Amino acid sequence: MEKQEAYSELVNSNRNHIDPNDMATDEDAVERKKILNLIFANDYKGLKDMKIVSKNLNWLEKHSKTDLDDKITPLAQASFLGRGRITELLLENPLIDINMTTEDHEYTPLSASCIAGNFEIVKILSENGADTNHMNSMGYTPLLYCFSRMTETSNVYENKNICLKIAEILLHFGADINYYHHGKTLLMSFCGMSMILEQVQLEMNLEVIRFLIENGADKTLKSKTNGMTAYELSNNHCASQQVKDLLNSAKQVHFHQRAKNGKGHREAGTIILDDTKVKVGCCSMFYFCRGN
Repeated sequence: MEKQEAYSELVNSNRNHIDPNDMATDEDAVERKKILNLIFANDYKGLKDMKIVSKNLNWLEKHSKTDLDDKITPLAQASFLGRGRITELLLENPLIDINMTTEDHEYTPLSASCIAGNFEIVKILSENGADTNHMNSMGYTPLLYCFSRMTETSNVYENKNICLKIAEILLHFGADINYYHHGKTLLMSFCGMSMILEQVQLEMNLEVIRFLIENGADKTLKSKTNGMTAYELSNNHCASQQVKDLLNSAKQVHFHQRAKNGKGHREAGTIILDDTKVKVGCCSMFYFCRGN
C-alpha cells in the first residue's frame, strides 16, 4: 500500500513538471496555430470567443509570418506585433508566464516589445511584473534592446524619442542602467565611439549620454576589457571634448528604484504615455553604441 501511494505521488509530481510542449497532440498543434494566426490578424473577438483566458498559453510554436524567433509564445508574438488589447487580454490569464522566452534567442515578451518599439506594451508588461533585467542567450537585456532604435535611418528623431521613452519605463521599473555587455556599460559604449558621426547623429549621441547620466549611469565605472572609464574612453570619440565637457557637467537628476534579484517590480506605479508605435526589425543592433 505504501509503495502504491509513493508511486502515485511520483506520478503526480511528474505531471506538475511536464513541459506542455512535450504533450502536444495534433489537435493541440492546430489550436496553437489558430491562436497565433488570430493574434497576427489582430482578431481580439476571435480570441475572446476561444475563451483564451482559460487556456494554457505557456507553449512554443513556429509562426512563419511573425519574424521574431524560431518558436514563439502567444504573449511574445502579441508584444512584438504591437497588439495592445490582445496583450492585456492574454495577461488576464492567471496561468500565463509573463517572462516565458522564445526558442533560440530567448526573447521575453518585454524584450520583444522593446525590439519593436511598442512602448505602450512595454508599459503594460512592466506594470504587470515583467523582468526588466532578463538577459537572453546573447546577453542582451530589454534596456539594451530599446536602444537598438538608434540604428534606424528613417524617422530618426521619432525613433530617438521612442527609445528614450521606453528607457524611462524600464528604469522606472528597476532596469539596471549600469549593466555590462561585452565588458562595457551603455555609457561607456556611447562615450567611446570612434566612428565619424554626422551632425544629427552627434546630437543624438550627446543627448543619449546626457540621458544616461541624468538617470543614474555611473561615470566612475571601468570597462572590463581595458579598465578605462567613460571619460577615458571618450578620447576615441570624434567629438571628444564635447563628450568630456558633458561628462563633467551633467549630473544625476532622476533616482530610480532598483529591482531586487534583477527583476522588474510591481510596486513602482504607472507611467502615462502617448500611444505612438513604430516597428523595427528584430535584427537591428547598436549603431550608436558600438564601441571599440
